[in-house]
Amino acid sequence: MCRSVNEASVRAVTEGAATSLSIMAPAPFFAEAVALARRHGVTHVGVHLCVTSEFSAIRWGGVSPSGQIPSLLDRTGCFRKTVRGFAARARADEVLVECERQIEAVLRTGLIPTHLDCHMFALHQHETGRGDLKPVIRELCEKYRLPFRSPFPEESRYLARHGIPMVRHAPTTTYDVPAERKFSAYVEILKRLKPGVSELIVHPGVDGPDLRSLDAPRHDHSSRRIKDYELVCSEDLRATLQTEGVALVAWQDVF
Repeated sequence: MCRSVNEASVRAVTEGAATSLSIMAPAPFFAEAVALARRHGVTHVGVHLCVTSEFSAIRWGGVSPSGQIPSLLDRTGCFRKTVRGFAARARADEVLVECERQIEAVLRTGLIPTHLDCHMFALHQHETGRGDLKPVIRELCEKYRLPFRSPFPEESRYLARHGIPMVRHAPTTTYDVPAERKFSAYVEILKRLKPGVSELIVHPGVDGPDLRSLDAPRHDHSSRRIKDYELVCSEDLRATLQTEGVALVAWQDVF
């Protein structure tokens, strides 16, 4: 998405407690993210499928020619800012075309995809009310033989019935938790973990003008991402993981 997030994401994996990361092929700093991953020996990545572009300061459209995905784009040629706007206009066949091209773009870099997930939960029926997108997810997973991250039980059961590997316990994110409450939120999540494979999603960022440009009057994206980065690289978090008996694994270790 931007340099601050690229740097923080790679550091979170190479220096912190994070074990996996996802990459966004349509985003403007995709090529830089690939180069940074290679430089630091990161070979495995998730593919963060994007059909929305929510920020005013940093925008992106598809990797497909615009004439092939018109239902996904606004008048500026970028993806729409909201999931609601996407859901109201997107054609499922165009979503499939664009998502396939995003996966292919990652494959061409030589990085090894570990799983698929999606930006802003925009492909999930729970968020869009679009049941016709579930077969799109299934087709992508079957074609590329990849697991999928879904926090929604009904969708997870549907995909599992079709043989798509899933994380046993629904992924959890602290993105909307205010920065000052982040660490206590992490601790509570770790204390509640059940036996099996769980995923805790973090959104790291290092301070910089590009990250601060994402801030909006009602959402301080930069401070929340900076706090996520500090926590995932902290000795306090490592101590909590050890105390709670949490073993860190990556997607490629499990699937």
